[in-house]
Amino acid sequence: MMELNEERFQLQCQFKEDSAVLAFVGKIDTQNPDKSLDPYFAQIHKKAIEENIKQAECHLKQLEFLNSNGIKSIVNWILKIKASNKDEQYKVILVTNQEHTWQRSSINVLSLMAPDVVIVK
Repeated sequence: MMELNEERFQLQCQFKEDSAVLAFVGKIDTQNPDKSLDPYFAQIHKKAIEENIKQAECHLKQLEFLNSNGIKSIVNWILKIKASNKDEQYKVILVTNQEHTWQRSSINVLSLMAPDVVIVK
């Protein structure tokens, strides 16, 4: 398991067979969350390629907020996937909580950015 524990948010990633399951908890609202998120997503991407995964399922139901810098980190991860060789690419499935207004507006845009990589549920 790969974990990221910050004061206001936590991320956990478990690799199972041909997928990764990520759980986002808390509020990603600090000024520079990218300082911890970017390296974390880079580690996940590296392991995803090594493990030849087909999808990364991101559970956002317990994520109360994600600021623009946090969204930028997810965008950078998606762009890294898109820039990979075709056989190293994998889908990112974002499982949202539609009760959070910000998720409806912000997360859905990510699927428009990379419809071949991102699926929003």
